[in-house]
Amino acid sequence: MQCLRCGAVMDIQIKGDAGEVIEIDVCPECSGTWLDARELAKLDDNFFVDVEEIDFENVQPTTMDAELTCPRCWDTPVLRKVRPSVHPVVVLDTCPTCHGFWLDRGEMDKIRQLSDKLLIASLLPLDE
Repeated sequence: MQCLRCGAVMDIQIKGDAGEVIEIDVCPECSGTWLDARELAKLDDNFFVDVEEIDFENVQPTTMDAELTCPRCWDTPVLRKVRPSVHPVVVLDTCPTCHGFWLDRGEMDKIRQLSDKLLIASLLPLDE
């Protein structure tokens, strides 16, 4: 697979253990990562929430993002730019057909921070 951003040949990395092994595609040049559907949730079992199940809202793509195409779906070339409605700082690219995710460098850390914030919010007492 070629990188969606820089065109370099992506490396395949094996993550997980014997019970839940996944192969993710990582760019050795720009550190972009392609995750097939459900791989984002499986990648880090420290996630408090299933990030893929969060309500996403569409974001207007920049000129740089308008050309991102899904490496898996030939009939749905353009990825959607979305952000979780609960935390609009995190912006991701996803395929509307196969539900894969493209993560640019640093976006996995933002997803972890989102998961941590949602965990903390769930533990705080509600005002009565």
